[in-house]
Amino acid sequence: MKTLVVFISYQSDPTNVPDWPQGQAPENLNTILSSSPSTIPANQESLSHFFNVNSGSEYKQNGGEFKVYGDAVHVTLPYSSTSYGYQTDIRNGLIQADNLVDYSDYDNRKNSIGDLSDGSDGIVDKIIVVLRGKYLGGAQGWNVLTYSGTTLNLDGVTLSKSGAGGSGVSVAWPYNYNKYELLSLIVHELGHHILSLTHPHSGDYDADNFKKWSLLYQSVEKKDGFSVNAFESWILGWSNPTILTSDDQIDLDDFLTSGESVLYQLPGKDYEFYGIENRQKLNMFDDATVNSNDTGI
Repeated sequence: MKTLVVFISYQSDPTNVPDWPQGQAPENLNTILSSSPSTIPANQESLSHFFNVNSGSEYKQNGGEFKVYGDAVHVTLPYSSTSYGYQTDIRNGLIQADNLVDYSDYDNRKNSIGDLSDGSDGIVDKIIVVLRGKYLGGAQGWNVLTYSGTTLNLDGVTLSKSGAGGSGVSVAWPYNYNKYELLSLIVHELGHHILSLTHPHSGDYDADNFKKWSLLYQSVEKKDGFSVNAFESWILGWSNPTILTSDDQIDLDDFLTSGESVLYQLPGKDYEFYGIENRQKLNMFDDATVNSNDTGI
C-alpha cells in the first residue's frame, strides 16, 4: 500500500516535542516509510518494517503479506499553533503539501469496503497526517482525515474524509511521545482501516499488561496497539493457526518469528475459542508488557 505521511508543524510553537525540534523536520522523516516494498530495512521507527514483520516477514519466503511504503514530507504552517483549530491546520497542511507531492501517485487501488483490488478510482488510498504538539480535540488520533471545510480535490483525486473507506488517518505527536511511541499511535489508527472500527479491549483494564498485543488496543498509556496478536493475524490472512477441538499436546515457537499459534475451540461452541501464542520477545516490536523480561504462553 503506497502511503504518504504529512508532518505538519508551525512557524511559532512553544511546545517541546521529543525527536521533533521546533522549526525543523522530525527526526524520523526519512525513516518512517521505506520508498519501495521490495526493500524494507529493519528499523524500530519504521511503519514499513512494523507491518512487514507483523504480517509474516520472519517466516514467509517472500516477506510479509502487508507492505506499507511510500513517502514522507514536512510542511510548516505560516502561523502560530494557537491561531486556529486542528482541523483547519490539517486542511492547510494538506494543501501546502501539494507543492511537494502529486496526490494522484497515491491512488493505486480501489478504496471501497469489499473491494481493495489494484487500480485507480479517483480517491487517494492512504495519507497519514501527523500534527506537531497539538491534540486533536482532546484525542491523540482519529481514523479519518479530519480536516475542516469541503472535501479536498487535488491533482485530480479526492482526499476522502470518510472512515475506514476514506483516504487516511490523523494523529497528534504529543509533547510526551517520542518517535517510537508515535509509531504505535499510527499503527492503531491504521488498524481501524484494515481490521475493525471498534476497540474490543477497551474498558478491560484488569488486563492492561497484556492488551497491547493487539492493533486495536486502546488505553490512556503509551504504545497503543504495538503488536498484532494471533487472532488478528488469522483474520487478516497473515498466519494460519492450528485449530484444536479436543485436548492435544502442541509445541509452539515464538509467534512473531514463526507465525505459530493455536485456536482451541470450546466444546459445544461454534464461535468461541481460546487463542494461544508463545511470546519470547525475539522481535523489536514484541514489547507489550510491564516487565522487560516477560516471556511465555
